[in-house]
Amino acid sequence: MQIIFEVDGFDDIEQNLHLLSDNVVDDAVRFVAEDALEEVKEEMPRKSGDMVEGASMEQVGEAVYGVFNTQPYRWWVHEGTGIYGEHSHPIVPVEADFLRFEIDGEVIYAASVKGQESNPFYTRAKENVQERVTDHISRAVEQYVST
Repeated sequence: MQIIFEVDGFDDIEQNLHLLSDNVVDDAVRFVAEDALEEVKEEMPRKSGDMVEGASMEQVGEAVYGVFNTQPYRWWVHEGTGIYGEHSHPIVPVEADFLRFEIDGEVIYAASVKGQESNPFYTRAKENVQERVTDHISRAVEQYVST
């Protein structure tokens, strides 16, 4: 599963930016992606810090940047699990009679668990970045107009 940061209205603005330079468009998109990375890191839960450390940004095409994360559980945190997740069922053991896990050094056995509620940090980050897109575009244009 992936979440795509499609910024509303950016395509219309991009049509007009081509008059200046391809560099302006690339810089504007990069500024938005950098902001998105920082927002994602800010919105991520910080229980261990692993998700924040695993977050990165890279250019994946011409004026296309991606925000990535190496932690495989990031979607479970974002979307929720068990009764709160996609399948809406409790989490149960598949090959054993009980689930086994540790919380604060205490071993716990359970026949099932409800799961984890969603924490849609990517969605919150996107909403926060959306508010600043025109600022990033202006910054990219100013960079080339003032030189």
